[in-house]
Order: sequence, then structure tokens, then C-alpha cells
Amino acid sequence: MQIELQWVELILQAWKKNPYASRQDISQSLGSVDADAADRPFSRGEIERMLAFVRQHAPSHFARIFPDEAELRSLLEQAGRL
Repeated sequence: MQIELQWVELILQAWKKNPYASRQDISQSLGSVDADAADRPFSRGEIERMLAFVRQHAPSHFARIFPDEAELRSLLEQAGRL
């Protein structure tokens, strides 16, 4: 579970920097080659599931990645428009 948590955190950190980045771009920026990565951004639902996973299993990490709740809401609104 620790590895999954770390991977999701890295994805969320990359998404926070650029919510419009495609899955493929994020995967490549993390040094991973994912042949199945779509050339589209993560959906709001996908991001919300990842956020819930980190919030549940590592609340302190969640707070470190997203210390500003207003910024997170803004990012989620952007993701909802994609």
C-alpha cells in the first residue's frame, strides 16, 4: 500500500502543477512509460478518488500537498470543465 500511496501522491503533485496535463505527460514526467496512458487529462472523478485515497491513508501528506482548501476547490473546478 505504501508504494501505491507514494505513486498517487506524485500524480497529485504533478496534477497540481498542471491540471491540464495529459495522463501520458504526467506519467512521462514521473519517469514512467505507461503505454495505456491516455492523451487526455485526469477527470474530476479520477482526481477525487485519488484525493480520497490519500486523505484516508495519509492525512498529513494530503495536508502537505494541498494546504489551501480554496486552491484545491479551484483546481477541481478546472478539472470538471475538461
